[in-house]
Amino acid sequence: MSNNGSSVLKVRFDTSTMSQGKADKKTYRALAADLRPYGFLLALFMMFTVLGGAAFAYLPKILGEVIDVYASKLIESVFTGKAVEVTASILPIIGFAAALLAINVISSLLQGVIVSRVTSGYSHRLRCRMFEKFNRLPASYADNNSHDAVIGTITENVDALNQSLGLFLANIIDSVVVIAAVTAMLFTVNKILCVASIAFLAVSFWASCAVSKKEKLSAAGQQSASANIGSRLGEFYSGLRTVQESGEMQKNLLMLENLNEFHAEEIKKARRISAISSCIGDLTLGICITAVAVIGALMIKDGALSIGALMTAVLYVRRLHRPVSQISVYAGVVRSMGEAAGRVFAFMSESEEKTDGEKINAADELRFENVTFAYPGTNEDVLQSVCFSIPEKGIISLSGDTGAGKSTLVKLMLRFYQPDSGKICCGDKDIADFELEGYRRKFSVINQEATLFEETLAANIAYGKANADMQAIEAAARLAGADEFISRLPDGYNTVFSASPQNISNGEIQLVLLARAFLNKTPYVIFDEATAYVDTKTEIKVKETLSELSKESAVIIIAHRHSTVENADKIIRIENGKIR
Repeated sequence: MSNNGSSVLKVRFDTSTMSQGKADKKTYRALAADLRPYGFLLALFMMFTVLGGAAFAYLPKILGEVIDVYASKLIESVFTGKAVEVTASILPIIGFAAALLAINVISSLLQGVIVSRVTSGYSHRLRCRMFEKFNRLPASYADNNSHDAVIGTITENVDALNQSLGLFLANIIDSVVVIAAVTAMLFTVNKILCVASIAFLAVSFWASCAVSKKEKLSAAGQQSASANIGSRLGEFYSGLRTVQESGEMQKNLLMLENLNEFHAEEIKKARRISAISSCIGDLTLGICITAVAVIGALMIKDGALSIGALMTAVLYVRRLHRPVSQISVYAGVVRSMGEAAGRVFAFMSESEEKTDGEKINAADELRFENVTFAYPGTNEDVLQSVCFSIPEKGIISLSGDTGAGKSTLVKLMLRFYQPDSGKICCGDKDIADFELEGYRRKFSVINQEATLFEETLAANIAYGKANADMQAIEAAARLAGADEFISRLPDGYNTVFSASPQNISNGEIQLVLLARAFLNKTPYVIFDEATAYVDTKTEIKVKETLSELSKESAVIIIAHRHSTVENADKIIRIENGKIR
């Protein structure tokens, strides 16, 4: 594309691999950099995680010491025949254990608070930045990306990133610290038991990972089956009249029953795998504890180990099992976090419109000078060396068959795209040199696809002119022929438009848009099939109003209906991307 008047710029992220949500080192580095404002909180989180993990790991060793004290005193009592006081010996140990337990509980509580602060704060901050980014995206972005994909990026992907980040901090990081602390403490108890425990837990981890993969596949199958039912139901409901008219109800019912049976089978499969996973976890833990107990008993027989040390080792094995299982279950969290972050950062790295430039003070004649244009990603020119001018005032008709390039001309006028070659001038200046918002405020556009917002009809008419008073709004509505139907509504101009209006037709929505154009009184007014849904009587009134409007503005009409453009001062016909 030509550099002449280019209206896009690049932002900082490199998305060579992030555009598809790929979880690689580049994505994780970008995520780490994006989390820097929370560095202090994350440092506190790590401090409390280590502190809590150390306290958690030391508690079993204290219990082992208590058992050894009781055992030695009991043996002493047996040989001497006298009662032995042990309370004084174990009270300091119990006090120390209580302090460690308090440290562990407080650390866990503070970890939860910090994780909540970081994840909620980051997702809020990230969405705010994405909203700002959304407002800076060129209109061409909407042409190349579906509505669901864009909304999904801002909502679902941020939610997925928030959830996986929370799981990563609260489960994986915590589990890794606990494993490291418990393993170190077990090593101090007995090296042989430590090595044996690690070996058995490694087998447990491998088995858990294998089953976890099966669980994820089963869950995906269950979700897919559920989505198929929802999709089919939605399809049948939207086409219910057609189905009933065609007498295909029984066929559709049979299809839904088959989908329902498949979904039920997927649920059974998921439950079986979940039960197997639970059994494998319990089995491997039991085998590990039994092995440690047998080895420890043999060592006690040889005098190489105390009873308290064996009990400590068994407790450590139990404490190691939970975090090891958690890591196997949440092994995909890191990848999910990277993929979600990749998609979010790819969105944040999209090209933006160039908004700065020279202020446009007055509208002038618009001229297309040898404009050639092809949509990005295509090799076919939609417009070829187009040359024509639009005077400052009057009614100008752009006519041509469907696909001839009429709407593309409008998109170029509004700087939604830039020409590949040639230029569009307002007076003697290239429109790409003007400040974008000020330039676009010179236009009022009435599209065939009506766009109203969930606000009052008065606010919709005044959209783009917030300081308009009620008298001006009503006057514009009368000019557009909208006042008649608005006055019949119970709340009149205070009627709130909804996404599924029950009492406003498509034609009446078009009249509201026409009223908006009349209120703004911009130098250029574009009607893109704007009277397609209005009746003949209303169209005649609109034509009369357009004649008045054309005395002060350039009214550009795109229409197939000959009656709409029969009074045009200038007719520009386009065929196959060329002016005829």
